[in-house]
Amino acid sequence: MVSPNSDKKPPRYSCKYWCNDCCRSWTSFKLEPEKINKCDNCKNKAPVTELKMSSSYTGSGRCFGEYRCKKCNRMWMSGNSWVGYGQECTNCKIMVMPHKQTPLEKPDGLDKSDLEKPHPQELCQKCKALGRCCRTDYN
Repeated sequence: MVSPNSDKKPPRYSCKYWCNDCCRSWTSFKLEPEKINKCDNCKNKAPVTELKMSSSYTGSGRCFGEYRCKKCNRMWMSGNSWVGYGQECTNCKIMVMPHKQTPLEKPDGLDKSDLEKPHPQELCQKCKALGRCCRTDYN
């Protein structure tokens, strides 16, 4: 049976998961959200770390991210944000996915990063996945 609104696509959810056992993250796009997903690597159950409607920044490089820990409400911003990767909250030690990401652009030629400021690799999911600092390719 075809519904009268069949030309509209059903909402899609972006479900991001984090496996604590093998330190792996992945994103799954679903018509209906799933709170738990099985890790393809170690076969253990992994909880969803972020659930949202699919419609965010989709760039492939480093970007500017805004974060908010749902456990302690701590908020921070980072110029070392990547699509599909989170950063660990310094208070709660849980992985937090960015709630907003935008291109790394500053007006009037102010687009220089402070590369002297240390990047906390131990809190960065991208660094952990690469096994090195994520911003070395973008100096």
